[in-house]
Amino acid sequence: MGDTAHPEINGRYEGYRTALTDTGLGKTERQIPVSFSSESGYQTIIDLIGREGLTFDGVFAASDSIAMGAIKGLQALGHRVPEDVAVVGFDDIPIAPFYTPPLTTVRQNIHRAGELMVEKVMRLVGGQSAEPEVLPTELVVRASCGANPEYQPVQEFFQEGHG
Repeated sequence: MGDTAHPEINGRYEGYRTALTDTGLGKTERQIPVSFSSESGYQTIIDLIGREGLTFDGVFAASDSIAMGAIKGLQALGHRVPEDVAVVGFDDIPIAPFYTPPLTTVRQNIHRAGELMVEKVMRLVGGQSAEPEVLPTELVVRASCGANPEYQPVQEFFQEGHG
């Protein structure tokens, strides 16, 4: 779920498609354009399931906000996450580990991404070129995908040296 008209989102979608193809699941995906908001994720799920009767067992959202809205939509329709539908987001926003269920997500360094964006804008304003750059990512497995049902946010907090 996400709007692939945005180059950043299109890159995420292409990575998702490549991963599915590499595991032999490429024919099972469907891309749904959704704007960057929890409300849009929620409404899209309500429309897909409630109005169109679409069935599926997983959602990969282009942002954690979209994923969180999708979870609320699934729950509103009586679906359990992750038992009925697994959900994965992208970004690892601070609330992700504390959401219900804790959100599995693709982590990127959003602070570095912001710095990089400013640097590139400044280059463009100065008449220089600014080439696209892909930052490293990491899959953070929490409860919403079903692979880590015992996940507790306090575990992650102490593993990262906050305690």
